[in-house]
Amino acid sequence: SLNAAFVDVGYDRDAFLHYLDLGSNFNSLNKYTKEVFDSHGIETHFVPLGFDANTFSNLNKTFFDDGRITFNLCGKIERRKNQVRSIKSWLKKFGNNKKYSLQSCCYNSFISKELNAKIINDALEGKRYFNFNNLEWMEKNKTYNEFLNSADVVLAMSSGEGWAIPEFSSVAIGKHAVVLNAHAHTTWANEKNSVLINSSKDKIDCYDNLFFKKGMDTNQGQYFNYNEDEFIAGCEEVIKRVEINRVNEEGLKLQTEFTYEKTVDQLLSYI
Repeated sequence: SLNAAFVDVGYDRDAFLHYLDLGSNFNSLNKYTKEVFDSHGIETHFVPLGFDANTFSNLNKTFFDDGRITFNLCGKIERRKNQVRSIKSWLKKFGNNKKYSLQSCCYNSFISKELNAKIINDALEGKRYFNFNNLEWMEKNKTYNEFLNSADVVLAMSSGEGWAIPEFSSVAIGKHAVVLNAHAHTTWANEKNSVLINSSKDKIDCYDNLFFKKGMDTNQGQYFNYNEDEFIAGCEEVIKRVEINRVNEEGLKLQTEFTYEKTVDQLLSYI
């Protein structure tokens, strides 16, 4: 299911569809992509990813001793992933409140270091927040696992994903989550392991003048959208869950529900 996220724009002529020309057996790692291809009359098998236990684990480690509730933002920075929207909304509600903190590890290696920094700085709109920390590229998986472990909550408000590995892995190691209830997220996020934010009826144009440019032959269309007030309400709801139990017990179940042994067995069954 290579580049599965690009199906989310709902654009039938996307070059992604031409992967089907490579063979008769097509496997999708998420339910949403399968549904898209099924709707085009294309037989597709659902073969979900597994939890990477070799890379991610719960360290059972205390990172802050002041009782704060920490939120994480992950993934390469991109308009599609709504990190800037998440930062702005979160800071408007929780900025400079010592009870909460927001950590961002969003870096896109396909653009310059300067542009990465500018995107984050623009999100701050010239203001200073002592409870916001922007972290750059982490070269080692061990360091990244520490980052995921350091939070209580992961924000997963991307408008289009193939799987959302950092967010999925965060939930699987016991972190709470606020998740946009759309596209690939629906494969692993549910109302028990996450606070779900339903997508709004309106959608947003995918164009970012970087990876999605208007008028191209590919990567055209619209993404899922959401109401920002509902996102903040979701943050308030997830805080209540953290206050009851900092460990997301339902999230831990993802480690056994999604394994690479199951992934391989399913792939072999279609050969």
